[in-house]
Amino acid sequence: MRALRETPITLAAITLVASLVVLLVLTAGAASADSRRLSLFVRTLDGSDNNPEHPHWGQAGALYLRVGRPNYADGVGVMVVGPSPRAVSDLLEAVGINVFVTGLSERQYKNDEQIDNTLRSILFQLPKPGVDPSTCGAPVVDPRCFSVVSDLGAIDIQRARDHGMPSYNDMRRAYGLAPKHAFTAVTGESTDQFPSDPLITGNPINDPNILDFTKLLDSAGAVIPFGTPAAADEAVVGIRRSTLAARLRAVYGTVDSMDAFVGMMSERHLAGSEFGELQLAIWKKQFANLRDGDRVFYQKDPVLRVIHGLFGVDYRRTLSEIVKLNTGVTLQPSVFVFAGN
Repeated sequence: MRALRETPITLAAITLVASLVVLLVLTAGAASADSRRLSLFVRTLDGSDNNPEHPHWGQAGALYLRVGRPNYADGVGVMVVGPSPRAVSDLLEAVGINVFVTGLSERQYKNDEQIDNTLRSILFQLPKPGVDPSTCGAPVVDPRCFSVVSDLGAIDIQRARDHGMPSYNDMRRAYGLAPKHAFTAVTGESTDQFPSDPLITGNPINDPNILDFTKLLDSAGAVIPFGTPAAADEAVVGIRRSTLAARLRAVYGTVDSMDAFVGMMSERHLAGSEFGELQLAIWKKQFANLRDGDRVFYQKDPVLRVIHGLFGVDYRRTLSEIVKLNTGVTLQPSVFVFAGN
C-alpha cells in the first residue's frame, strides 16, 4: 500500500525532472552558440547584456540614444524659434463648424492633421463654476466653458523644441527616408496656394474661413450633404476651403523649417496603413527594437519547436483563428477591418 501511495508522486517527479532535463539541454545548446543567451535566465545587476541584440542598451551609465542630431539654435541648448505652437494648432483644428466633424475625427481617422478641440482646448479641464456641463460639448466643444486652455497639440510641438528634437526633414533622414522639398509632397495635395475665394479676405492665414469645409465624402467617395445625419456618422474625408499644404506653407515658409510632429501628422497615409512614411518608419523601428532586444521574447523559446514537433500545436495563430478556437465564431481574416454596412 505504501508503494502504491508513493507511485503518483514518483511519476510526477520523474516527469518534472525529465522536462527540466529536456529544457536545459535545448537551452544549453543555444547558449553554447552565443554565451549572451544565458541572460535569458539571469539578469545582470548593471543592466548589461539584458538586450541580446544591443548588449549596452539600458546599461547603468550608458547615455540615452538620440534619433538625429540635436536641433538647438546655438547647437547646444537654446530652443529653436518657430511659429507659435498654439497658432499651428489653430490652423490644424478639427472642430468649430458643425456636428459632422464628430464623424471626421472618429469614423476612420482619414484626416490625421485635424486635432479635436477636446484635445487642444479642454484637456483634463472641468467646467467653470455655475456652468452647465451639458452645454459645453454640443454640437462642438466650447472652450469658453472652461477656465484654462490646455492644448495637447501645442504642448507636443513646444516640448519637442525644448528637447531639441530634429526638424521634420532631419527626422526623415534619421530614419533613412528622403527629405521632402515641397509641402504638396508631404500632404499629397495638388497645390500649396490659397484659392481666390470671395470669402477669404486680407491675409489668408489670419482668416478663419480658410478652415471651412466645402465637401464631405463617405468611405466610398460619395458626397454627403451638409446638415444630414450621414454627415455626422458617415463622413471620413473632409475637403476644406484651403489645402493643408497652403496652410503649412503660410506658417513655416519652407519644409526644412517644419516641426517633425506637424510634418508626420500631415503626411498622406501609405496604402493599407493608418500612417504616413515617417510615422510608419518610427513605429516599425521601435517595435522591432522591443522584439529583438527582449531576452524573453516568446519566439526565442526553443521549446515551441519541440511542442510543434511532438503535438502539432503551432503558436502562429491570427486573432481571428483564436476567436474561432475559443468561441466557434467565424470572423473575417483581419478582425480589425470591417467590410460592409
